[in-house]
Amino acid sequence: MPSALKRSPDLVAAHDVEILSVAPELRETVPASRETLTSLAIPTERTRFYSRLRTLRIAHGLTEFLRDHIHATGDGPASLVIERAEQADPTDQELLAVLLRRIDPTLLTIVVGTAGGAPEEALTVALDRYTVRHDGERAPLGQAAEPAGDDRELAVGYLATDCTGDDPAQRAAYQRLDPAERARLHDQRAEDLETRDEVSLRLGAIPFHREHGTDPSGVGVHALRFALDYCIDMGFYEATVELGTR
Repeated sequence: MPSALKRSPDLVAAHDVEILSVAPELRETVPASRETLTSLAIPTERTRFYSRLRTLRIAHGLTEFLRDHIHATGDGPASLVIERAEQADPTDQELLAVLLRRIDPTLLTIVVGTAGGAPEEALTVALDRYTVRHDGERAPLGQAAEPAGDDRELAVGYLATDCTGDDPAQRAAYQRLDPAERARLHDQRAEDLETRDEVSLRLGAIPFHREHGTDPSGVGVHALRFALDYCIDMGFYEATVELGTR
């Protein structure tokens, strides 16, 4: 974003709503020039909520921003590689589907990897229509490497990925930990993330660790409630439902 602001400030201004919707930490960098009655209302006074199509509009705006930014900078052709796309949030999959349909692959080549699961319908359709499928060859397993470190060290490494890592040794060590110790490590990870003061972390990683920590019905519920309130206010309704269920 610093580069985009320097080279294409008008382009950033034209897409400030989309940019700040997906990267709220940039509020100190990207001036919010456009507000609505919905965005300005405090939660207790809100009577308007965004359309369920808002995330699709954001996806189109981000696609146009990325396309025009690459054109303006002359940095193309570029590549964007996504791994395990089927595990992405529905809004991220929606963005990928729009990118695949609207971006010229000679400007931005998009490589979408999956680990065997099925993506959301919109992304599945886009992959069928706008990509060429390549089945990766699996390397022979051979002799499994000895895990480096004891169970606690390996588990801490897994927690450092916010439990998204695909290292089987780390995952297994995490699962072998005493439940009380595992909960304490979740607390520690949440505390580390909270020091960063990033809104995005309070929408995913922090509530995840708090609900698996030592006080899920206390600080866990509060963490989930913050994320839920934020997502419903922003029109991220799939996430709202998931957070509410949890």
